[in-house]
Amino acid sequence: IIDIVEEGATDEEIIAFIEQNYRLVLLNTEETSMLNLKNRSRISPDRLGEAGIVMYQGSA
Repeated sequence: IIDIVEEGATDEEIIAFIEQNYRLVLLNTEETSMLNLKNRSRISPDRLGEAGIVMYQGSA
């Protein structure tokens, strides 16, 4: 992201890059605690679901 910002990308281009390459997850305090209780030494593709956190797909 730093590279495209330094290259002069517009806000729209930065947002598009983030949407194409990253997922943003906002957690409240309770959700963060639940997630932190899970084993963090292994990578799980459904780590949020395993912690009981439901993912909602929003629209940009």
